Amino acid sequence: MVIFNIFVALALAVALIVESLVGLIYARHEDYKVKLLVAIVLGNLITVPLVWFFFFEVGVGLIWLVVPLSQVSAVIIEAVIIKNFVKKLKYPEAFIISVLINVASYLTGEIYFSLI
Repeated sequence: MVIFNIFVALALAVALIVESLVGLIYARHEDYKVKLLVAIVLGNLITVPLVWFFFFEVGVGLIWLVVPLSQVSAVIIEAVIIKNFVKKLKYPEAFIISVLINVASYLTGEIYFSLI
């Protein structure tokens, strides 16, 4: 359980930094930056523990299934949260933002874990 908590805390910190930066870059000329950041933080507080829970509970043996399913779930959940916080966005744009921030976060994690 301690290892799970450490991984979740580390993953959450990295996801919040990376996804917030990507979100700010995406919305740099928009008036909804603060709402987008709040949505990103809330989305990550929900999805990061879920992704890591599935990884630890289902196990590494099914990583080929767990990773894509958990990442797609995170993208969908975060897109809905972004859309609900940033009313002026339509669902396709909220989905694009969610994909961008999650790809950046995922790749950052992959690079980090490949180096340790």
